[in-house]
Amino acid sequence: MTRGTKAFYASVGTLTAALLVLGGVMWIGGEEDVPEEGKPSTGASRTPGPVGTYTTPEDWTEPERWAALPRAEKTNDRGFGVGFPDEEEGAVAMLVAQQSYVAEGDTTLAERQADSYLTYASQADKTPKQQVRVKQALERREQQVRAGMGVPGEGDLPPGAYVRTQVIGFKVVMSEDGEVGAFLLSKTTTRSSETAKERADYAVVRYGAKWEAGDWKVSGEVSNRVDQQGETPPRIAVAGDPEFNREGWTAIREAS
Repeated sequence: MTRGTKAFYASVGTLTAALLVLGGVMWIGGEEDVPEEGKPSTGASRTPGPVGTYTTPEDWTEPERWAALPRAEKTNDRGFGVGFPDEEEGAVAMLVAQQSYVAEGDTTLAERQADSYLTYASQADKTPKQQVRVKQALERREQQVRAGMGVPGEGDLPPGAYVRTQVIGFKVVMSEDGEVGAFLLSKTTTRSSETAKERADYAVVRYGAKWEAGDWKVSGEVSNRVDQQGETPPRIAVAGDPEFNREGWTAIREAS
């Protein structure tokens, strides 16, 4: 684990809350980013906690739980997979897909997260007013992220610069007819240039998925119910760390 690696815990009720884990900062919506006047995004935490550092162990411990999540049926015009099977692992696969993206070159982080939001948010969490607010919030955050990386505030990212987010583990905490709640363990890596060192940040987030119009969607309503269960977030630990097994994480294996 490189110097500067940080770990964060938070709950996210809806993609309206636009999660970013970058430059040592967790951002999950807030007063300026509410979907309705004077009303915060359903089920979303305004501040993260606890916060600490995480160091990978030297020895490898085989994960006890692996999952080869089902693939999406097709890819939409935004480049995200859609059409997941109507089963628990299909819901998890969607949650993993919506939390996985790359920003580099002429593709901005704000664009990729907006595409994810428009692809995966439940219709109830995607009103015209909410869409405008999310777009504005992501554009503001894009400037903050670029400033933290030390790259220009506009235009293409420098050669070799990128922001990459992927989900490396999950833990299902609710599974009912047409609804699934899970914790996701995500890793975001950033690099500001070809010669800069890569930085890694980890986060645990809680999401609720709902079967809607023939596919799984992120639902603020379901996320709120999962949040109210009071399930303690699993501690951050990567696959290979004994803590990964003790915390009940399932590692993700690429589907064949």
